[in-house]
Amino acid sequence: MGFLFARWKKIDLTSITEILIYLAAPCLAFTSLTTKPLFVSDIVVLIAGVLGIFLGVGVLIALYALLFRFRSRGFVPPVLFMNAGNMGIPLALFAFGEPGLQRATLLFVAISILQYSLGIYIRNSGGWKEIFRLPLIYASFLGLLLNLLQISVSGPIFQPLSLLGYSTIPLMLISVGYRLRNIPSFTAGHSVGGRCCGSSGDLARLISP
Repeated sequence: MGFLFARWKKIDLTSITEILIYLAAPCLAFTSLTTKPLFVSDIVVLIAGVLGIFLGVGVLIALYALLFRFRSRGFVPPVLFMNAGNMGIPLALFAFGEPGLQRATLLFVAISILQYSLGIYIRNSGGWKEIFRLPLIYASFLGLLLNLLQISVSGPIFQPLSLLGYSTIPLMLISVGYRLRNIPSFTAGHSVGGRCCGSSGDLARLISP
């Protein structure tokens, strides 16, 4: 629907993105992390899984760069950082229900922390303090703390936060569809890296900022 909407209307997604980042996503993180019991072992497994994925993908990136003598700072972030928000959260909810939503939210938070720390370091762009301005981080830690301490949130507070949090999922999906409409082309050359789409120089020009 987002893809079709982009053919009909041209809008600026900046406002929607800011609503997601500063309002909807923090509410979703807080309410999902306080709903179902979550144990320290679950958190450790999820964090270990995230670090394992990043380590494995990082090794593959290093091997690729070594084999093809390819260097580009613009290449690493989109390969290393997965879309755990717009795609991961809805898929986890539809596939596994509330427990899946809770763990997908925790995964999203962990990847967001890495993205705003390791990702900025890779790009060498500074501004890593931006992570401390994200309400998502504080809402997640507060939700985890209340969950582990088994402190429940009263209904008059929880229900409006939950309602706003659930708006995250359709807004994320619509935003993804809208942005797909604005991609210049879906050719195979843009999907396959390295030699398949030309020389390393061509690929660097394609993906570099």
